[in-house]
Amino acid sequence: MTFIRHRAGLATTIDVSPTGAYLRGRVRNFAHVDDPARAQAYVALSSPQGPQWDNLGPMQRIAAEMLFYSVWPKGRDQDDQLIGSIRDGLDVLRAHGWFSDELREVMESSVDASRAVFERPGGNLAGTPLVVHGTYRREELLAAIGVGRADGDARMPGDVREGVVWVESTGIGALSVQLEKDSDSFTDTTMYADYAINDTLFHWQSQSATTPGSSSGRRLLGEHAQSFDLALFVRQRGNDDLGKGAPYTFLGLVDLVSYSGSKPISITWRLRRPMPHGLYLAARAAAT
Repeated sequence: MTFIRHRAGLATTIDVSPTGAYLRGRVRNFAHVDDPARAQAYVALSSPQGPQWDNLGPMQRIAAEMLFYSVWPKGRDQDDQLIGSIRDGLDVLRAHGWFSDELREVMESSVDASRAVFERPGGNLAGTPLVVHGTYRREELLAAIGVGRADGDARMPGDVREGVVWVESTGIGALSVQLEKDSDSFTDTTMYADYAINDTLFHWQSQSATTPGSSSGRRLLGEHAQSFDLALFVRQRGNDDLGKGAPYTFLGLVDLVSYSGSKPISITWRLRRPMPHGLYLAARAAAT
């Protein structure tokens, strides 16, 4: 990347502005991007020669939101100033012409190394760039399902901490699961029993205050007045090798098989596609 090449004497100039320094620090947050279509979209959207906002189609605009919140999770710049819009954010990226080149370099290895076979999830997610078995950071997947100002949602992806997120405008519920739980990050009331029963059945527990009759409970059980598609995102542990928040693998939409109990509700979900073998082994081990 530019900074490394500069240190090695291979690059003569480097962007030392406060914004440039901030953007350089965010580039590594894209190292998980493993599907070619998303990588190509991010490079094109951040390129000075990229398509103008008014010419973007609906899926491209969602990709732009995912890119934006991956760079600015709370919609604020390095000086904590609110960025006016997704369009304004793209303008900032395009003003730093090296950024798209850096993105291309950092994503290439993950795309080349991936052996996943991706497919569209269908349902209420059909019009998004999300692909089943793709890998996503939390702010990225939240932006994809509609969290953020561009969709009229007042929440910022970087401010959302809940493991269950509902977006009424898109009819999507996102279930984010961490398999390995430790006492430093989880309390006795959040050590939920989340594990694979087999490669298409997943045991999951709701938040500890959720009852079948609550609003969230009725949404989970398909008894709410509004119908939601439920998307399951799973990661093995909390941090990656760099000590940053680890990305999630999108396991697709899930369907209710059975449930029991209250506070929390224990639910068995059926995946519409078997989970990747490596993740399945980790999720199966979580049962013990």
